[in-house]
Amino acid sequence: MGSIKRRGAVVALAVALVVAAAALAVAAGKGPKTDTTQATFTAQRTDGKDKTCTGEDGTYTSSRERFAGTITGDPRLTGDLVIRSHSLVNQATGLGTSRGSVRILDPASKRVKAHGRFQAVITEGGVLNGFLSGHVRARGEDPPRRGGRLWANFRAQATEQGAVTGELGGGASQNTAVIQSGKCGAPVKPGAKAKPKPKRDKAKPTP
Repeated sequence: MGSIKRRGAVVALAVALVVAAAALAVAAGKGPKTDTTQATFTAQRTDGKDKTCTGEDGTYTSSRERFAGTITGDPRLTGDLVIRSHSLVNQATGLGTSRGSVRILDPASKRVKAHGRFQAVITEGGVLNGFLSGHVRARGEDPPRRGGRLWANFRAQATEQGAVTGELGGGASQNTAVIQSGKCGAPVKPGAKAKPKPKRDKAKPTP
């Protein structure tokens, strides 16, 4: 009987060691990693509402729009593109701002591959220079899960006919995009041991 118990204990210990090793391997694989990324996109306005108002420095057009199109380049950013934006532009100077959301969908499954929010400065009435921040899904995951943070400078050109073309992360220093995952854990001094949590004093019942 004692021999059976010892064998059971050995098996349990072996299983525990395997699980611990796997956990360490997973933890080691989640360190920081940064990749450059790049993509080009085209889209067409599919819906929108415009209104004008008089500002302190001239007439403004406020637009809430939806665009649909495609984006190609980095496989993680390739797919169907949906943009929702709100812009406010001075019609005399062509200066303004735009902000909104972006979603990239897998053409076959229609699942979200990447998503984020952007802000941009508008010049010349339709030239956008801005920044997009969001997340991409991990490749090969089913169901997809968050795979990395997307930080991207972008440039785009909009036309009066509602077409938009642009580039995300062109590679130049002024227009770079990266996908970053993982994070640095809290620094640990060599040989340092984790401090035990202080025990809470239990309130004694009142006699």
